[in-house]
Amino acid sequence: MSEETASLSKVKEWARNYLPSENELRDTILSEERETLHILEDAQGPLKAKEIVDRFYSALSPRFSPADRAILKGGRQRWDETLRYVIYGFLKRGGYIQDTGKNQFVITEKGKQLLAKYYTTPSGKVDIQVR
Repeated sequence: MSEETASLSKVKEWARNYLPSENELRDTILSEERETLHILEDAQGPLKAKEIVDRFYSALSPRFSPADRAILKGGRQRWDETLRYVIYGFLKRGGYIQDTGKNQFVITEKGKQLLAKYYTTPSGKVDIQVR
């Protein structure tokens, strides 16, 4: 075994022991997107961003870490900033949700397909195939 191969093996072993698994990492990264889509799917009509944020907080706040609750420069908590980025920067731009009026959103057919295909399994866990 070459020295380079041995070093690479040590790095891979360290990563397996100390970094989150691929599934744990996906669950963390995708929780905001998944929960936002579920909130909009369950809504009886359009929701304002503030209503989405409030429902998200009600559902997930017990799981927030101290880092999630950290106050940022703009005065919002980190989880709130992240969620608003998800709403405006990912879901809206990607066509997964649609703005139906002044800051009111509904899930689109594309969003429903994404939710059904990637974010839900019979156990309710995320099941995404990474390519």
